[in-house]
Amino acid sequence: MKNYLFLDIDGVLNAVGALLDPERGRPWQDFEAVSGERWGETVSPEMIRHLNAIIVDHKVTVIWLSTWQDQAPAFGHKIGLEGSLDWPWLSTEDARGKWGKHVSIEAYLDKLPGRNANVAWIDDDLGDEHDSAVWAADNNILALAPRAKHGITPAMLVQLRKHFARGTRVVTTMTRDGGIADPGGSIAPGLSSLAQAIPSHAAAHAINEMRAQNRFVR
Repeated sequence: MKNYLFLDIDGVLNAVGALLDPERGRPWQDFEAVSGERWGETVSPEMIRHLNAIIVDHKVTVIWLSTWQDQAPAFGHKIGLEGSLDWPWLSTEDARGKWGKHVSIEAYLDKLPGRNANVAWIDDDLGDEHDSAVWAADNNILALAPRAKHGITPAMLVQLRKHFARGTRVVTTMTRDGGIADPGGSIAPGLSSLAQAIPSHAAAHAINEMRAQNRFVR
């Protein structure tokens, strides 16, 4: 089964307003403004590094699904997403000119042979688009809706890596130091590189976020 990621920009890669937050409330401590006259966005190089690793490790095909449309590849390249200049982009509107991202995803997936796909979708608007979130759930798609001012968080990266590593059946739990262990106490395959590499402040943020969502075993 092949892995596919449909990726938004604003509120996902671009953490809108992150630099206005107190540092202690930020999921990443290295948020910075994108340099250059063309860019006024805020990104975390640490988050980009982890996302690159997930994409490479799990051979993920990435598709842009953002209002940036044909400008998305250039932005991805600017912030260090490897290979992003070659990622295709899809329309964000349906035939009536309304928000229709899930329609674009469905049309893309329908063209795949046997529709043999393991899919994730990251978009901050999913929190307000109930029909799209329900559609994603009905189609076994991992749908992640970041807060626009935080973008992708450490906990979301853990979920993403776990989703793309579904071929390995592992029951995970968050350890006190932020690692991810199986019930026997060893680091779970496919997750260790992320768990060990995330800085302690980001690991703590991930633990708190996953506790709030009841996503870990006590």
